[in-house]
This record gives sequence, structure tokens and C-alpha cells, in this order.
Amino acid sequence: MKVLAQTKSNLASEASSLEYRISPWSEDPEIPRIRWLGVSALSADDLLRQHDSRRDDYAQREASDFWKEVLGSNTRRMTAITAEALEAGISPTTLRRAPSASTSTSIETVDARGRTVGWFAHLAEYPRPGVCDRCRPR
Repeated sequence: MKVLAQTKSNLASEASSLEYRISPWSEDPEIPRIRWLGVSALSADDLLRQHDSRRDDYAQREASDFWKEVLGSNTRRMTAITAEALEAGISPTTLRRAPSASTSTSIETVDARGRTVGWFAHLAEYPRPGVCDRCRPR
């Protein structure tokens, strides 16, 4: 038995995996015959036994804890936060996807001419009225 499984789709929802069997055609053994057996409960990840970090709860919790630890009640420059995350073994993508990332606020600080001075972050539970009032939300 073999399984046909979808690994990625940008335009549609994930399709079910399908089981099938290949055997020689009775009239000519050189020609393969495909027999569809139905839907399989196995996904592409199951078949490849490949770790998908996008669905890794541990990595997300670790990144969420990192946000809380690195920011606390402070405002920090995003470049410094990202560098520290990399040193801690947390990728920028995992850091962005972490649950605390949705409760942190990234702000762009601009000068009087409207030029970007830098991107900063702080946890939403510690509002920064003096900073956020003159910054644009990301």
C-alpha cells in the first residue's frame, strides 16, 4: 500500500491523503495498474516523520516565555530582541508566531521629518503612552 499526501497548499484547504496500490496489469505485466483504496488517516508529516516547527507547541511556548523575559516592563529595540532570540536558538519566524507576539506591541519611532528611527517592542500589558502616542502601530 502507498499513500498520496499533500504537503502544502497556498490556495486551498488541506486535502485528505489517499491510499493506493500499484500492481501489474493482467493483460500486460509491463504496464502498472493503480488501484485506489480510499482515504488514509496518515498525513505527509506522519509519512515523512518530519518535524514541523510551525506546529511545535514547545517552540511556541519557549518563544512566548522569551518575549516575557526579554521585555518584562521595558521597551526594547527589535534588532536587539531578534539577535538575543537567535543566540537562544529561537528563529525570527518562531518569535513572530509566538502567542506573546500577539500581545506585544511593535512600534515604529519616527523623527520630525517622518523618517524611521527604529522598531521597538513592549508588552501590551505595560502601555507606553509617552512612546506610542508619537509612534505608528506596526
